Amino acid sequence: MPKLVGIRGSSGSCVSMGLLACKLGNGESIRFLDDVWVGDMMLRVLYPRVYALSLKKNGAVSEMGHRIGGKWEWNFEFRRGFFYWELDQYHEFQCLIQFVLSKEEPDIIFWKGDTMGMFSVKGLCCALEDKWYCEAGWVVSKVIRKLVPAKVTTFMWQLQQSRVATKANLLEKQIILPDGGVCGLCVDGIETTYHLFLHCKEVWATWCSVVQREGLCWVITQTVSNLLLEWGELRIISDWVMWDMIPYALVWTITIW
Repeated sequence: MPKLVGIRGSSGSCVSMGLLACKLGNGESIRFLDDVWVGDMMLRVLYPRVYALSLKKNGAVSEMGHRIGGKWEWNFEFRRGFFYWELDQYHEFQCLIQFVLSKEEPDIIFWKGDTMGMFSVKGLCCALEDKWYCEAGWVVSKVIRKLVPAKVTTFMWQLQQSRVATKANLLEKQIILPDGGVCGLCVDGIETTYHLFLHCKEVWATWCSVVQREGLCWVITQTVSNLLLEWGELRIISDWVMWDMIPYALVWTITIW
């Protein structure tokens, strides 16, 4: 594994996502409060009162103690004693680090996105995808992520939020349309997100033809979110993976009609 170099002050996605961590060696290259080396977060975030009172905010781990008779002893310097209401946090801080031992070998940095601790582009992409879907509050199976292009899954998310450039959305932004916002497929009703991708007569017929091939009778839902929830609950005869891909394929096809 590589020595710990070149991550000071980094604001890259790897650091911000907590995918890089430090393994303690002699403590000379790891900042005690600002690097992730014990637990899953920086100590200054976990224990803000300890950080606020520390006289060595940028100090390395090796500066926070010394070795006596082969045994490591912590020696912290604070600008004042802890108030009563700060003691619980300080005691929790002490409990976390009391059994941490520095060693003679150099510090190293490792990649938490892989069991081997080594960075890979694939590992980064998987971690970024997991974070993106988590923050969007949207569950998409990893099988679908591998088979469906990212631009299509992103478009499906936009549909759920009604954040696509339908005529109704353009009218709301005071954009004048010659046809007044009428659906271009059925010419019957305003082209809202749910009308265009679910309830338009032409589109509805396409959804129904797919469902009927499975021998099912189905009433189309009001929203795209409900569509995705119900789609996976239908009893089908087709392959499940292919079935789960159909909504993505259909909505993407509708955009180019």
